[in-house]
Amino acid sequence: MGSLRSVAVPTLFRIPVTNDQRDLAKKVIKEDQGNPKAGDEVLNKDPKLRLLADKLELDYTYKDFMEKYKQTKAFVYSIVKNKPGHQTPEEHVAEAFGTPELKTFEKKMVEDSRDQFRNFDWANDKAPTPGINSTMTPDGAARQMLNANGGFVLGAGHGDDETQDLLSDGMDNGTIAPNGGSLLCIEEFKTWMQPLLDEYLESADDAPMPPMLKNRLSALDESMKALGKLKGGKTFTMLVEKAKSKKIPVIALDSGEASPGEGISNKSAVHPERRVATMNKVAVDAIEKAKQKYRGAKVVAVVGEAHANSHEGGIPGLAQLLKLPAVTIDKKSGKMEHLPDDPTNHSMPSKAEQEFIDRFLLELEKQQGGPIDDGDCPDYKEDMRAFAKAEMTRLSRAGKLTDVASVANCLKDPSVVKTMADQAKRVKDRPANALKLKNLLREKKVDEAKLLLASDPALWKVGLDSDLDAKSRKGYTAMHVAALVGDQAQFQALLDAGGDINRRTKDGDTPLTALCGIRKDGAEKGPQATMVDFICQKPGVDLNAENKDGRTAMHLAAWCGNEQSLEKLHARGAASNTRDSRGWTPAQVAAASTKTSAEKFFYDKGLEPNPPLVQNTDPSVSTIDLLLKATLCEPPNDLAKMKTAYEELYSNPCLRPIMDLVALDAAKPRDPSDPTSGGMRFVVANDDNVGKLYNTTDSTPPEGAYDEGANIVMFSAKNSRDFQGMIIHEMTHAAARIVHGMKVIPASDGKEMDDYKKAIESDIKGMASLDPSNRTEQTVIDRINGRMDGYVGKSKTPEKALLQEFLVGVPQLIAEFGEDYVRKMSPEMTKYFDQFATQCNDKAANDPRFNAVRGKVDNVALKNSLPDRKRPKVEEPWYDATKIDQAALLEKIKTKYRTEHGEAKKTPGIDLVYSAKQIEIKDSDKKNFEGRMKLIERGLNTALKTGALPKEISSDALRKLVDESTALATGNPKEIEAKVAQMTTNFVRKSKLDYVKRKIDKNQKLTDEELAEAVVLKAENLVFTDYPPDDDDLTAEVSVKKHQQLVKDLSEKLKALPDNKKANPDNLIFQLSRSVAGGDAMAFYKKKKDIKQKTAHVSINTKEAKRVWLQTLKSI
Repeated sequence: MGSLRSVAVPTLFRIPVTNDQRDLAKKVIKEDQGNPKAGDEVLNKDPKLRLLADKLELDYTYKDFMEKYKQTKAFVYSIVKNKPGHQTPEEHVAEAFGTPELKTFEKKMVEDSRDQFRNFDWANDKAPTPGINSTMTPDGAARQMLNANGGFVLGAGHGDDETQDLLSDGMDNGTIAPNGGSLLCIEEFKTWMQPLLDEYLESADDAPMPPMLKNRLSALDESMKALGKLKGGKTFTMLVEKAKSKKIPVIALDSGEASPGEGISNKSAVHPERRVATMNKVAVDAIEKAKQKYRGAKVVAVVGEAHANSHEGGIPGLAQLLKLPAVTIDKKSGKMEHLPDDPTNHSMPSKAEQEFIDRFLLELEKQQGGPIDDGDCPDYKEDMRAFAKAEMTRLSRAGKLTDVASVANCLKDPSVVKTMADQAKRVKDRPANALKLKNLLREKKVDEAKLLLASDPALWKVGLDSDLDAKSRKGYTAMHVAALVGDQAQFQALLDAGGDINRRTKDGDTPLTALCGIRKDGAEKGPQATMVDFICQKPGVDLNAENKDGRTAMHLAAWCGNEQSLEKLHARGAASNTRDSRGWTPAQVAAASTKTSAEKFFYDKGLEPNPPLVQNTDPSVSTIDLLLKATLCEPPNDLAKMKTAYEELYSNPCLRPIMDLVALDAAKPRDPSDPTSGGMRFVVANDDNVGKLYNTTDSTPPEGAYDEGANIVMFSAKNSRDFQGMIIHEMTHAAARIVHGMKVIPASDGKEMDDYKKAIESDIKGMASLDPSNRTEQTVIDRINGRMDGYVGKSKTPEKALLQEFLVGVPQLIAEFGEDYVRKMSPEMTKYFDQFATQCNDKAANDPRFNAVRGKVDNVALKNSLPDRKRPKVEEPWYDATKIDQAALLEKIKTKYRTEHGEAKKTPGIDLVYSAKQIEIKDSDKKNFEGRMKLIERGLNTALKTGALPKEISSDALRKLVDESTALATGNPKEIEAKVAQMTTNFVRKSKLDYVKRKIDKNQKLTDEELAEAVVLKAENLVFTDYPPDDDDLTAEVSVKKHQQLVKDLSEKLKALPDNKKANPDNLIFQLSRSVAGGDAMAFYKKKKDIKQKTAHVSINTKEAKRVWLQTLKSI
């Protein structure tokens, strides 16, 4: 075969530019090349792009140009006049600026590809079989083929995670040999990138990636992510970087030149064959060229499945052209499988036949008003090509199509003209006729529907607006709709019209799987099962067809909980042990989705074993062992994540009673009809909620859930912020069911319930002291009571829901923030949780239901093996002091006072205070409340005038101020203002010192002003010789003016002190404060004190203080 790459690419575009446009073109070309500040000489860097005095010339196809020169492309398109009928930038540019050589070049590319494949030796140039088996991992299979052959061709979806994993892991472990031993050949990379790839891969180890290559790879990664690909994080950028580190050549296989032609839409029926022909030749030329450079290198070629083996039209695939095995990775099993060739593709039309097919299709699409999207007309390309081939065959047999010269006359033949016009009308009328068909079927006019289908048999394939949640967007056909609405006559009519009973939607659902995947409840289950049975009896139906998730009709009927449909499927021979892409059997799907009647069907029929988790002959197990045995993960490798989560939770002794109890329950055999008998299961959803897992109709499904009726606990794997907290939250619900019964309330009626409600009310009042602007404290509010309004609004039994939910927030917070912090923030509920944990221990130790398994559980080794994990420490929140003014403080005090002394207005039907919003000041007390708050306000105002707050304030200190101010508000009104002012003054002084200490503890540099302030405050505090210096009840009366003057003067002196002398700020503060206070005849001294008022006046000899500090600093 000759090489297409040896054909010179002519100038394909000439874009006229003005002087101003030329200057802009220079700018954007340099930016695209990654040299925005370079001189004009870089414009000659790319010989395929020339900026002349009055025009820009491109020897690129527009697709290559638009990928390589993104900003220049935008510039070109900005000067194209918007012409009617053109829908894409490529069409605009081709129409406006394409050279006469453009069409000639494109046609020659296609024709040369076909010509070079026309005489392909199919008998001898066969792809070898891969010699792999199902026991091999993908990497093991790859290693086998690389050892036995010159490489392999992997047919894969673009950006599939399985493929990215194989390539990345293969480079890491040497399967893809380094140092030129293997060639990594990738379709997603265009041949214009090859010089950039070579430059980067052959550069020094620390050399950066060329900007143009980096930009293209980033754009490719983002486009793949937008399609839901590259979820595993192994991007194309990462693959190239890894290839550089391993010295593995990367070969680009695709090109804009491998195209059906500018202006030919990828929706066109001529597109697939033309695209495959040109791309395969470009790719094999690139690989052969690389093999000349890297002698003996093995080939790992990753292309779309259409390019792996032969394609319709007689086009050999890369496997045949390179004589390498073709394989793919099965998404369900994750295993590599042989991708066999289809010999029916080996016949290539003659030149005359191919010319007729191409021109017939392009003319037909022109009459239709353009190609049709597959979503609107499924199998459009296949059906159109089949239609064109039928005409071609008819004309050939009639002796009218003899050579290329005869094609023009054939297209003018009256019979061809009529056939084309009739087909164009059918296609144009298809959307309207599809709607008409839907209405006829809805009105049960089956005979009329048959006539309409006879006029256009492809109508049955068209996606219909089925009035069933816009299923047409998934490719539901009239057959799917007939199945879903349960109309046997409609379904039979469609079958009679040629409908495919196993026709698949975009999600891979046949009419049978689509029907079984719709949840029906109560009396609606019977009619659905009747329709299932009707379809199961039809000839050719695939009872075990799998959708894209590997789920069969059995899986889907189990998920929807229709045991009647399961009965019909089983009776007709459907397999009950098939595993879906998660590795789950239908019975496991039924259990995971909490459909107990469906789960029971499998056990009763003997279709699924149901043994206890631990047999009498088994060795001892731990709580973690039991939990893992009872855990089912949608992503199977999440079991390792669950093991880590279980161990970290179990390392906290206060959470162990919950986990020990639910593990014992899980060890018993499952009886779906009696959840109290045990057999608890834990299911992990591969989503950010569990709604799809149990097929809920709830519009806002939860992140986790416990279904007491099914004894199933559900978690969402993508809840990364509080994953462990969610687990113990739901486990606590389950433990409440074991201890207190099916109400799932962690308290029995009577005194215990009263104690529980009192604990709830007490801690709800405590929430008033927390700050919602702080994330940690907002989380505490949410977990304890912030989420409760939702249960009141949507639950039919709100009090029951509230009582179920309050306690579970405590262990959730402990998992997230640690026991000590939670005891401080929610003291009464944590005490009640301790009591509940004791009940769990008693139940685990004494309940006779667990006698058989209790002796099998041994946690001694587990506890010894766990690392000594300290409880998580939560750093005390600090507030931005700019937001803490007198008004903010007063509002906090009002809220606290209202919750402490107001009256709760309970919601009808709920004998429980579940929110601080329910507590209001009584009308008769409002005047007294407002008067006392005015006194508080004046006291705050007095104190906050005396000195600015530091930048940040401790939450504990602020909370203490609020609590104590609230307590003062109930005292003698004559004393409130003075006492609040006194307390707030101390708060300000202490906050400044606390802020300095915090900065020192965090090794943060203090400003000279902060150091000086700390020294003056410490010196003033040292005056209190009769009281402990940290006594918050004392107030130092000082002259604000003198205080500020000394801080200013000392900070100026400190600026002159070298930084190394300020390296130990604690010591410096101690020396300077002790030098002026703390003894007789000091600059700071106590002039008088008032024991009753607990105040002391600090007198300051400023002149003496300045002198002493100056002397002390000199000595330092």
